[in-house]
Amino acid sequence: DIDFANYDSANNCVTLFLRFMHAERGRRWLLLRQITIKGVPLFPVIATALASGLRKASFLEGIRLLDAEAALKSQPDLGAALLSLKCIGNLQFDRVGARTCLLLEAASWPIHTVILAGSIFRPRIDNDLTVAKPGMLPRAHVLMLLKRFKKTLTTLHYSGSFDLGPYDQSPETLVYPKMRKLR
Repeated sequence: DIDFANYDSANNCVTLFLRFMHAERGRRWLLLRQITIKGVPLFPVIATALASGLRKASFLEGIRLLDAEAALKSQPDLGAALLSLKCIGNLQFDRVGARTCLLLEAASWPIHTVILAGSIFRPRIDNDLTVAKPGMLPRAHVLMLLKRFKKTLTTLHYSGSFDLGPYDQSPETLVYPKMRKLR
């Protein structure tokens, strides 16, 4: 994890990370197993380079998006880069919103552990629901959001505001046969 305090230091840290990863003709991307990405805006050229590099991280097993919605909004190529990966087994998303829901709906990862901390749907509604498809809020129910992973999901931790008012009941009954831990 690289910690940065502001926009300039975020761009500098990511640039240094990219230089390190591109050494040895980019083979280091194959060694990357976990990555944490913060929702800090990056210069477009740096965000594009990060997304391009992540596509080469074919053995990446864990993704941690801090302020997931801001990360996906400020780095438009990030979602597609993450979807191109096939080995993701661990997810930790903070501040889930419409873009995060669309990413999870499109993913085909063999997820076994998910940690969701906070939702931007409540107590305030996402100011940028223009990316949300019609009917997004019912599908944002935590069980509906993760239904693609129901055959592999063993652990789910979630906190924050996933109580979606009238959509608090899952619209369909889902069974997670391998689920061992729910918190």
